Amino acid sequence: MRFLISFAVVLFCQEAGANRASLSGFQDKGLKKEVVAVRLYNLTRIQNYQELRAFIAKGLLQRIPNHGPGYILDRRVGSRASVNRVIYRYARPYTVRFVKWFGKRYDDLFHRRFRIPSAVRTCAYQKLIASGNINAVSCEETSHTTGATIDISYSDVSPAGRRWMEKTLLALEKLGQIQATREIFQPVYHIMVYPTFSSLDPR
Repeated sequence: MRFLISFAVVLFCQEAGANRASLSGFQDKGLKKEVVAVRLYNLTRIQNYQELRAFIAKGLLQRIPNHGPGYILDRRVGSRASVNRVIYRYARPYTVRFVKWFGKRYDDLFHRRFRIPSAVRTCAYQKLIASGNINAVSCEETSHTTGATIDISYSDVSPAGRRWMEKTLLALEKLGQIQATREIFQPVYHIMVYPTFSSLDPR
């Protein structure tokens, strides 16, 4: 099984150009790599509120704690939802693991917390966002609709903190564990975590 996973990661790197790791989505074809990863790992895009509830009930998504060492969930997560905003504070189990891992190391070094302004989105929720934001992509283009992706805001992160984040994210991307993009129109790192992060523990 480990061989099959490793072989699949090699094929993914070849198809998506993962060897060209960069936080610029334009330079390393970030969107294309995310689409390829969704297909490779057979991730389902969550269409609506009902499907989101079903994913949670089956344990396919886990609740991200409101805060922990090094991070805090932005109170505006799910703010456009008409009901049950808390349900948008979920992510894939390996993505939750990444949040805790990344946050703990950030806290150890800087004794501060970064904000997470976005986690899982349904296709219906993404469409709602896109209706008021010309820069928002479609359901089929964003990996937020799989539950594998979070955004980390760097607007209140120190220059030293940003350098550490970017160095760490690039290292993880080169290992084939994540796809990270520094967005242009808002100060966030868009981070898709791959299921392989569950079996690898980078130091």
